[in-house]
Amino acid sequence: MKELDSFTVEQLNDFIKSDHAQCGDVAALARIALAAKRAEPVGYLEQNHLDYLRSGSDADIWPDGGAGDIPVYLTPQLNSQVPLGSWIKCSDRMPENDEFVLIWPLPDFGVELHVGQYIKFHKNGPGWFAQVYEYNYGVEFYPITVTHWMPLPAAPEKPL
Repeated sequence: MKELDSFTVEQLNDFIKSDHAQCGDVAALARIALAAKRAEPVGYLEQNHLDYLRSGSDADIWPDGGAGDIPVYLTPQLNSQVPLGSWIKCSDRMPENDEFVLIWPLPDFGVELHVGQYIKFHKNGPGWFAQVYEYNYGVEFYPITVTHWMPLPAAPEKPL
């Protein structure tokens, strides 16, 4: 990343638009570098300031983050920051609203491993839910207690 830091976003944009590149590969590399540059956080938000944003108020964004602070990006981050296969404690971090994830529920649900959904803005308040098919009612949201979760694996890619 040190080499990337020598370029500004504007320089990379101009390089992509320019007809003076030696070959198309150089422009492609500039696009990759620009994507990487945009993937860096532009600042950090304190966890307790999320309520300010939810209520429509302003919140401070700091240039450097501390423990538990949330990175803020200019573009959506597509890749999970958690390595595939590692369980995340619910007390450490919760998934995005309405995101389906693998869950490890407490025994009250009757299964050990399941796909669940954390809903932040449910009418009864935030919580974990599993979609359960009930014969006479269709799909129902069943509230559950979850201790750990992990992102779903990515869909398989088509071979070239």
